[in-house]
Amino acid sequence: MNPKTISQMTPALVALILMLVIMPFQIVALPGCPEICGDIQIPYPFGIGPGCSLPGFELSCNTTNNGAPAPFLLNGIPVLDIDLTWRTVRVKKSIISSCYNKENTSGMISNSTDDSWNLSGTPFWINNWQNVFIVIGCDVIASITFGINETNTRLGGCITMGCYSADIINYNGACSGPGCCQTYAPQAINYYQVSLQHWNSNSSKQYNSSQFCGNAVLVENGWFDISNHITAVNLYKQQMPVVLDWSIGNEACETAKANRSSYACISDHSFCYDSTNSPGYWCHCSPGYEGNPYLEGGCQGYSCPAFSRPKQNRPGECQLYVSHVIGLIIGLGLGTGFSTFLLCFSIRKRIKLFEKRKNEKLKKKFFNQNRGFLLQQQIASDDDATQRMRIFSLDELEKATNRFDKALILGQGGHGEVYKGILMDQRIVAIKRSKIVDQAEIEQFINEVVILSQINHRNVVKLYGCCLETEVPLLVYEFIPNGTLSNHLHAEHGPLTWDHRLRIALETARAIAYLHSSASISVLHRDIKSTNILLDDYFTAKVSDFGASRSVQIDQTGITTVIQGTF
Repeated sequence: MNPKTISQMTPALVALILMLVIMPFQIVALPGCPEICGDIQIPYPFGIGPGCSLPGFELSCNTTNNGAPAPFLLNGIPVLDIDLTWRTVRVKKSIISSCYNKENTSGMISNSTDDSWNLSGTPFWINNWQNVFIVIGCDVIASITFGINETNTRLGGCITMGCYSADIINYNGACSGPGCCQTYAPQAINYYQVSLQHWNSNSSKQYNSSQFCGNAVLVENGWFDISNHITAVNLYKQQMPVVLDWSIGNEACETAKANRSSYACISDHSFCYDSTNSPGYWCHCSPGYEGNPYLEGGCQGYSCPAFSRPKQNRPGECQLYVSHVIGLIIGLGLGTGFSTFLLCFSIRKRIKLFEKRKNEKLKKKFFNQNRGFLLQQQIASDDDATQRMRIFSLDELEKATNRFDKALILGQGGHGEVYKGILMDQRIVAIKRSKIVDQAEIEQFINEVVILSQINHRNVVKLYGCCLETEVPLLVYEFIPNGTLSNHLHAEHGPLTWDHRLRIALETARAIAYLHSSASISVLHRDIKSTNILLDDYFTAKVSDFGASRSVQIDQTGITTVIQGTF
């Protein structure tokens, strides 16, 4: 690999390659013995084949029903996992089932109603804190006989309550109540026998299901999960995981060390200690080393970071040995946390400042694009217009409308949306945000704003001003509270009297006549309809929405009068 290739690799990939190069080679099995079966690693003292394991730890690697190889323990017990550190082996065990089938003339059908598991004489014991006995089904009793062998036993059991559905229902994730019962496995047992029966012979009559079952199983703790919605029927003839402990021999650690020929902890830098769940002992690598203590050279050294040392009896783990390191770590943690907070705060402030500058540039761009300076000059040249209208900033209108909250929309039309807003001087206004228009119409828009600023008629909605800091200018009108004429005509706000209707028609006609003939520059609205005529609290008509209007000079003779806007 040339230097150029290495330079192009990511640091993480380079680190991974270096780690693999310098990592000590981990010894798993005896030389010449298989280290894996299927996808399961086989560490010594377990082994496959003659001379590849300690007595009692022999495994076979057979082909399963799906055609894949898998390891098997003792008399064909499937192996799921082997853990040297925790001295456990996970295996599969069949469920005991007793089922009733209404369609079967004999009634009861059984997979097995009595089962036993005898591990006496083997290095294996049933793990008492990683397994539970579970009984699933309605009106089922399971008698459990357990002990260290067939003659030295105790009796236990579990009874499920009756239920009215084939489904097993749990509450709060616990296997207790209707259809489910569980109890923890006793300590130090390698023999158990389970007998299963239905204690209520009439329980089958309670169910609409054609089949229901009772099941008993020794299973790994945590397997039962309410989210699985387990039913007793779908457990029939299934296999479940069980955790077994294992230990070396039947002698205590100190006794075993005296006989070096049979002592199993043969690796340098290894030691033994007594098993806590069964007779015999276990092997561990000494502090500062990790690997397989049952093989020569199996325990290999590892380094602990600064201010730490290998932890006693916990291979592969380190512990601090300098008392003031805790304070140092706390100080470093606080310092790092405060520095991180300052860094994040600074970055956030920089981002906000960048966004603010970006928005200001965008507002300035739109203001120039919308001929803001031209409009300012035209308004400034007319004292009356200056008094009646002003140019608003985008910030003012965003505050007035709570950033254009959709809940404040008064209406929507072909030309845009109208929002209700409250200005800083407490005036209630209607703010029209138009849809995108052709930039060629911007100058015409400016002229129309100037024209509307000059209109002062009691039946025309007043224009307070505009905002040019958006891509499409915003218009600010007086707020007319009583809705549109269309709403009242369609009885959304109550019917109008004949006097109201006649007066509204007359006021609208006066407004149009004013726009056509009396204004300094004639204005053609071109979109007169009931939705564009607003009514105040006294039902006074206010002509609005000049989005489609046109101005006409006095000396202009040819004009387009086609109707515009939406129907």
